[in-house]
Amino acid sequence: MANTALSLYKLRKELILALIRAGFQVYISTPKDLYFEHLQSLGANIIVNELNRHGTSLLQEYGLYRAYHRLVKGLKPDIVLTYTIKPNIYGNMAAKKVGVPVISTITGLGEVFINDNMRNSFIKIMYRHAFKHVSCVMFQNAEDEEILRRLKIIKRQRVVRVPGSGVNLEEHSVLPFLENSVVSFLYIGRIMRAKGIGLLIDAARRLNDECPGAFKVTLIGFHEGDIADEVGQAEKEGVVHDAGFQEDVVSFIREAHCIVLPSYKEGMSNVLLEAAASGRPLISANVSGCREIVEDGVNGFICKPRDSTSLYVAMKRFLHLPYSQRVDMGLASRRKAEIEFDRSIVIETMLKEIKEAGG
Repeated sequence: MANTALSLYKLRKELILALIRAGFQVYISTPKDLYFEHLQSLGANIIVNELNRHGTSLLQEYGLYRAYHRLVKGLKPDIVLTYTIKPNIYGNMAAKKVGVPVISTITGLGEVFINDNMRNSFIKIMYRHAFKHVSCVMFQNAEDEEILRRLKIIKRQRVVRVPGSGVNLEEHSVLPFLENSVVSFLYIGRIMRAKGIGLLIDAARRLNDECPGAFKVTLIGFHEGDIADEVGQAEKEGVVHDAGFQEDVVSFIREAHCIVLPSYKEGMSNVLLEAAASGRPLISANVSGCREIVEDGVNGFICKPRDSTSLYVAMKRFLHLPYSQRVDMGLASRRKAEIEFDRSIVIETMLKEIKEAGG
């Protein structure tokens, strides 16, 4: 169970194929999106659901739970795997009611655990109920585990740590490093405040005042929230270029010298992992899900969270590096991806836990 076909295909297709090769009959529950047909091509059985990632209607949420319950009761699977917040809550609750073991992966805690309000407090209560009888919880970083233990959502459940979703080292090979006079910074992800877009615009504007024409900043991704006007104004000023959503980001990474992610929080950044495997230096905030991937001064630079001045300093440092040092940083990123974040590690761990849970 997951919230998008895109994320399943991009991050878990190797796991799906490994399960099929191991003799499992795999059923996938996901909304229909641009990657639905790609997902179908893997050979699993796809069941479309009406999950709305941003929906808050109680009737709609109950409908999702009921759909999951009918699905689990009808299929009677050996095991259920859940990813992301709504499948982790409603899928877990449905599986618990039918008596099917569950392995839940925490891909990031996000806004619910950043901002305190009545809605988020209620969701935390639902987490506590939904995770009570989970067979295994997989965490992608230590901080998320600490938060759920502190809130008593996780108590005696079996816990396993994995290196994010890992990265396919064959699919993401080292790309040639271009020797351009203009340094290209690239952001890939949702265009929203919680990803640090406002900070990036501020830092780029300040750097542009000092070094006009020496660099460019490109943004790739869907817009979310109230950031559109700010991005539009920055683009008019020539501070950033908003390229919108791109299905193929490899050509953009090929042209980039450095990937920038000033996010407030991540589970384990897939963008940074894929950029690292592609041989690119990285700049990120010192937050969980990013700091594990970026070694300051080795394969990039770390900046203070939610601090545009610190981000500006990091970008300026990179801008003034000699070409050879930028190349060395990119190769250091690749080595780190190979040693610590190979996706095969995640697949082997999941297969082991499925066996432990009785699947």
